Amino acid sequence: MLYEPSINSINRILEVASMGFSIIILDNSCKIEKRLLAVNNVNYYHFEKNIGLSGGINFITKKAFDLGYLALLNFDQDTVFTRKTLDFVYDVFFNYVINEKFGRNLICLSFRDLINNNSREFIQINSEIYRIDEVDFTINSGSLYILKFYNKFIWFSNNYFVDGLDYFFCLSANKYGYKIMECYSTPDLNHSIEQDDQSFHFLCFKFTGRKYSISRNIEFLKSHFRLIFQTIFNLQFRQFFFLIKSLIVYILSQFFFTLKNILA
Repeated sequence: MLYEPSINSINRILEVASMGFSIIILDNSCKIEKRLLAVNNVNYYHFEKNIGLSGGINFITKKAFDLGYLALLNFDQDTVFTRKTLDFVYDVFFNYVINEKFGRNLICLSFRDLINNNSREFIQINSEIYRIDEVDFTINSGSLYILKFYNKFIWFSNNYFVDGLDYFFCLSANKYGYKIMECYSTPDLNHSIEQDDQSFHFLCFKFTGRKYSISRNIEFLKSHFRLIFQTIFNLQFRQFFFLIKSLIVYILSQFFFTLKNILA
């Protein structure tokens, strides 16, 4: 998914294409990115109207499914990765996922740049040990989706333009008995270096993010309350408390980022 991509984003795509990986791109930008039109291994699509994140991800996922791919690895345009990252994902997929070593019901394996010292499960790739864990929620960028389950339920709801889309998928997967896992300390992966996030500490808490516009905050709140009502309806109580906590953290972070900008 692209929207007014930076030079770094375009260069990453061209580099991955030169490695022989197949790429599906839905460009929501105003103008067609002509540099990607005639590149081998790149399936480039552009619509006149911005169809949003949900529309774009639905389009890309269905296209990958229709083309007969086993899995789809999704990256945000500002997620940084290298050939080492892709080789690692490839090795994990063919050594663990396709052999169902994580279970037959694994629908999503998300690759993270985080360190998780609490995980009790491990995998070994090229003599290195990496921690993994089953989770209730994960983010879309860096997630490897197993496409044989694509038609089992609605993956990405069009009711979520941006915020809440990945969490909707996670709640639905849990409802239908599918497993989501995360793999930590993924080589050369960085989700935040090209973002404008800020970090600060208040008491014993650390807040990371950025100040959003009023309209974006309203959209987030609407999406989050939809998710909360979904957990109540589906009796997903553990997920309900997680979403309440994340809502409080978001409201506090937006308050402090706004206050910080005013004082600056």
